[in-house]
Amino acid sequence: MEGVTVTRGRPGVLVAAHLPPPVHGMSVATAAFVEALKEEASKSDTQLSIHRISADSNRTQIGHHLERIGRVLTAVVSLLRHRHSLTSLYVSVDADFGMIYTMALCGAARLCHITSYAHHHSASYLGQAPKWRVQLLCRVAGPAAHHIMACPDAVERFESIYPKSEIDLVPMWFAINDPSPSRQRVKPTPSHVTIGHMSNLRLEKGLKDVFDTADSLAARGIPTRLVLAGQPRSEQESAFLALQGDHDRFVLDYRGPVFGRDREDFFADIDVFVFPSVYRHEYTPLVLGESIARGIPIVTRETICCRKEFFERAGLVLHDDADFVAESAKWIEDLLNIEDMWDSLSAGMIKFKCEFKEAGDRASEVARNILGIL
Repeated sequence: MEGVTVTRGRPGVLVAAHLPPPVHGMSVATAAFVEALKEEASKSDTQLSIHRISADSNRTQIGHHLERIGRVLTAVVSLLRHRHSLTSLYVSVDADFGMIYTMALCGAARLCHITSYAHHHSASYLGQAPKWRVQLLCRVAGPAAHHIMACPDAVERFESIYPKSEIDLVPMWFAINDPSPSRQRVKPTPSHVTIGHMSNLRLEKGLKDVFDTADSLAARGIPTRLVLAGQPRSEQESAFLALQGDHDRFVLDYRGPVFGRDREDFFADIDVFVFPSVYRHEYTPLVLGESIARGIPIVTRETICCRKEFFERAGLVLHDDADFVAESAKWIEDLLNIEDMWDSLSAGMIKFKCEFKEAGDRASEVARNILGIL
């Protein structure tokens, strides 16, 4: 995708985005939105130039930023060089001090009278963290810039930080591929349960709580298997996994990173998806949508765009101050034994999947706006 120009004609749009690698929720969602831009651009006489601004995951911290600086400068130079033929900039927004990269792109676009569309993927600057960086971004980008947010709560918080903003609401579920189930999802048997967890494995994503939940289920006399997928984020997580070893009370099935068919096999093999993240950037965990799309109940903690009122029809959503291990184990035990509970969740997940199509339609609509297609 990097540096690629698709379709013919002018005016055009410059895309400066976090695209895989590395693979994480932000890069997956960004890549999905870029695909929506490409699809809409192919229907019109619009030029689309794509620049990857993410750094390879195997870099040192210094190497990471040197690569980021080079990629962002390349995109800025391209924007300045082609400023007379560009009407819009689409950029995925960094968090923390990485937001300087976003400011550089949006500032260059403003100087050239090009409208910026900044796609937000982090909750950290919408919560208790210092908000001066995002306020500065808004000032640099200017009042004409559009900010793409994933849910009404994120919109409300963003407006409280910078009320002059132009905001486009695009639920992140547009990035979910709604699969055709390979098998009919059935209620797990009360005699045993398989729980699953998949992410970039890190303690902030609730890795320890996942293991403790499996242990708590087993302590309740329920034969339990934990299917774990993903790459340890650091040596700390690798050391944690190494210490787990063989469990006396439950079976551990660790599969490492999974893609394609292996990813589908992961979902096919689990009864409940457990995601107890307290990661401060957690925004809209796409893997929750992937689970729901496959008829798998979820157990998770609230995030800014994962509210109890919205997700409880598809599983259990706990507040930060809840005892995640005790409450999730009790809920899963009830799920195994209460027939009406499973039936209600199944119906709720079917209704929830309607959100995916609506989100996809909304992403296409905003993509057309960015491209200037009326």
